[in-house]
Amino acid sequence: MGTEMLGVAMIVLLVSAVNPVSAGQIAGTGAKMATRIKSCQSRGIKVLLSLGGATKNYGFNSADEARSLAQEIWDKYLGGNGNRPLGDAQLDGIDLDLENGRSAFYPDLGGRLREIAQNNNYKKLYISAAPQCPFPDNSLGPQNGKFLSGLPVPQVFLGVLASSTTGDAGFIDSGTLTNSILPRIKSIGNYGGVMLWKPLSNGGSYASAIKSFV
Repeated sequence: MGTEMLGVAMIVLLVSAVNPVSAGQIAGTGAKMATRIKSCQSRGIKVLLSLGGATKNYGFNSADEARSLAQEIWDKYLGGNGNRPLGDAQLDGIDLDLENGRSAFYPDLGGRLREIAQNNNYKKLYISAAPQCPFPDNSLGPQNGKFLSGLPVPQVFLGVLASSTTGDAGFIDSGTLTNSILPRIKSIGNYGGVMLWKPLSNGGSYASAIKSFV
C-alpha cells in the first residue's frame, strides 16, 4: 500500500452491514450528484464513498458480512448493475473513517472489493483510510502511521473553539490563547496558524480578537 498524492472528493454516507444505505435515502438527488461526480472525475479528482463516521451503529460481525457489503457497494456505487442511488456515476473507491473501535473484518471488505474490480477489469480502485487525531490510530492495522512517511513536513495548525456555546468542552478564552498559549506554539518551527470552530460565532469576535497575534 503506497502513498499517492491525489485530489479527492468524498461522498459521505453512513453504511453498516446491518442497515446499508438504500437508494431511497438519497432519492431525488442522485442525478444531480451524478453530474457533479462525473464533472470532478473529468478534472482528475477521485471521488470516494466514505464509510463509517462518529456514530456507533456500524461494523461487521463476520467476514461474510463484510464481503456481502463489498458486493452491495460494487453493485450500487462502483461498476455493478444494481439499484444505483447515484445513477450511472462510477466512484473511484472507498474511504474508511473508523471511529467506533470496531475495525474487525474490514480487510475482508477491501479484499473482496479488489477481487470484484479485478474480475470485471474495473479502473484503478482506491481504498483509503482517514486516521483520527490520536496518533497512531489503532484502527488502521498494519499500515498504522505509515501514511506520514510519504508526506512532506506538515505545518501545524492549532484548533480551538471560537465560542463557549458550541456544545463542546475545552473552550479557551481569547486572552488566555494570545497571552499564554500562542507564544509557546509559535516557537515550533512548522507552526502554521490557528483553526477556529465555528469562526463566525458571536459575529466573529473571537477571530477579530486573536487576528493580530496569529
